[in-house]
Amino acid sequence: MLAIPAIEPAAGSSAEPRLPAVLGYLLDQLTAHACQATIAFYGQTVREHPELVRQAADANCEIALIGDEPRDPLTLPPGALRDGLEAAASAVVALDLPAPTRFAPPSIAGPPLTIPQEAALREAGMREVIGCRTVDLSAVPLAMLAGRPLAGTLIRLTPVWLLRRALAAQPGAALWLTPADIDPGATGGGFGRASLLRRLPRLLVGGFTSAAEAARLADR
Repeated sequence: MLAIPAIEPAAGSSAEPRLPAVLGYLLDQLTAHACQATIAFYGQTVREHPELVRQAADANCEIALIGDEPRDPLTLPPGALRDGLEAAASAVVALDLPAPTRFAPPSIAGPPLTIPQEAALREAGMREVIGCRTVDLSAVPLAMLAGRPLAGTLIRLTPVWLLRRALAAQPGAALWLTPADIDPGATGGGFGRASLLRRLPRLLVGGFTSAAEAARLADR
């Protein structure tokens, strides 16, 4: 399973907005290799770049949510977390797409969700999370390698054969890939980005699906 938080540069960042080009490349590669992914957007991105969300849906990818504004939604009070996700979901529905039911934070490096946060996610219509540790809310597990999630620098530098082996040993686990992981021009912590950009087509040959499709297949 491939989970892709589609993250724009934060407000005030000196980085030029690169998301349309990089996400477009990812979607082209997914389509070329008959793969699907779960792609999480901010509500602001949905409103400002609706064509990206439509492109993701047209590529048979599942739309998930991060929050409404480009910040970590888990730093917000539970009520604001709920309201932001509801606003983001409304932006997706306005595009005549189904209301998202999965939540993915911008970062996997955080403490477990609190009970009030889980309640806020449920109230906002989220039935499952990706990239979070939870108490009793359903969560898609992240693929691990040597006790660490396959994300960031680790995914950029791990050989394709080892990534495939790790995923094969963890059916249903998600590989956490952000557009910045394949963008050599993105700012901050970019070691290995050019390498992953070159290796991505070979990695996708292994086959990926969305969380929604994985759940459907599991229910058969």
